[in-house]
Amino acid sequence: MKYLSLCLLLVATCGVTSCGTDEIEPFSRKSACGLPAHLFEDVAGTSRFTVTERGDARLPLEPTAGGALRCEVYTEGENLAVDVTLRFRSKDVWESTIREISESKHQQASTAGPIGVDVDATGDGRFDGWWTCGSWSTSGVPVAYVTGSASGADVDSVNELVGSIARAQGCPGG
Repeated sequence: MKYLSLCLLLVATCGVTSCGTDEIEPFSRKSACGLPAHLFEDVAGTSRFTVTERGDARLPLEPTAGGALRCEVYTEGENLAVDVTLRFRSKDVWESTIREISESKHQQASTAGPIGVDVDATGDGRFDGWWTCGSWSTSGVPVAYVTGSASGADVDSVNELVGSIARAQGCPGG
């Protein structure tokens, strides 16, 4: 009976004080998905996140590999804060991405191709960033798409993340 009372007391105490919560520890690696980890921290607005890497490719992707890089950053409560996708795409997707960049609120030229970023364009705190090479290659062109819902994201931090992807990847023949 004492054991049962002790267990009930422990359960009741933990229910009130959040014993054993799954609080995310600060991210301890220096890089994530082949990029400096501080870039994800700046966009997510916290050092407490986890990273899920999908796909078997690493930066820089090779056009013949057919792979893709997908990097998801989660914050407390399994919230997807940042989602990065990079893959070689067809000419129609490349053209669509160039159009998205040209219509974005914040545009930046880089040596690795144009970058476009919209932060809070729809009023929901979401951000979108795009990058692709400025010219078409018959072997396909790398296209990066970054999206997320981190409330601390700003244009500069998203721009830096997308720009880092562009510099790490580079363009075919460039």
